[in-house]
Amino acid sequence: LRSLPEELINETPEFKCLQSRYTALVNESVHLRHQLTDARELVKCTKTIYDHHFEKIEQEEFENQRKLVANIEQVVADLAEARRDYDLLQVEYEKVLIANQQSVPIAREMRSLINHLQAQCKLYNLEASRCKKQCKELEEELTKLKAKQETIISNGLNTQISVTISELTSASSIGTTNQQQSPSIKDETTNSFSTSTSTIIKNEPIQKEESTEGNDDSRLGENSLLDFGDVTEGDLDDSSTSNTLSRLSSNSMTTEDKDTELRTLKSENKKLSDMVKEYKILLTMY
Repeated sequence: LRSLPEELINETPEFKCLQSRYTALVNESVHLRHQLTDARELVKCTKTIYDHHFEKIEQEEFENQRKLVANIEQVVADLAEARRDYDLLQVEYEKVLIANQQSVPIAREMRSLINHLQAQCKLYNLEASRCKKQCKELEEELTKLKAKQETIISNGLNTQISVTISELTSASSIGTTNQQQSPSIKDETTNSFSTSTSTIIKNEPIQKEESTEGNDDSRLGENSLLDFGDVTEGDLDDSSTSNTLSRLSSNSMTTEDKDTELRTLKSENKKLSDMVKEYKILLTMY
């Protein structure tokens, strides 16, 4: 082979095969080098990316750790504050519990007092209604008695006037027959007639006014009628005057009793209404 010329060697098929293989290997090595450089560049890129990513992760971890520490400190502070609040609430709860335990008997007493006051108010209302009913009945009875008294007084006055007129007419007839013997008797009879008629005229409107007024006026009217009976007693018959006076005194006593009873009932009704008002004020206050 060394003695052969290069041209012959180059033209041989073995050389050409080797040359083609060599070129293929060279090309493949170049390609592999290119791939190696690409791989190195890729490794560098990935390494830089990884380094950046790792740094970013470290920064995030640091931030997270810092935030975690801050959160832990905040949670610890909140927990301490919550413990303080819990202690304060526990103390306040104990105080409220003690106050409630102390206020339970007070509340019971207040409930019992309110129930007692309500029962008393009901009783006083019933008593007031009963007193009002009694007052109405007594007022009706008093009006009836006053009407009866007026009729009795008017009848008594009419009888007294008729008796006095008849006696005076008889006395005047006797006086005319005995005019020369007893002129002074005629004057006395005329004077007594004038005084009796004047007292009758005066007492009639007084009795009407006194029957419509209160209790004291009715007593005054009855006293005036009794005085009138005393004045004309010498002229009237003893039997008629005693009957009229007994009827008037009995009527006056009944009316006086009714008036006093009505006054007492009115005063009791007023007291009961005042007590009901006081108990209502107490109930509203409680």
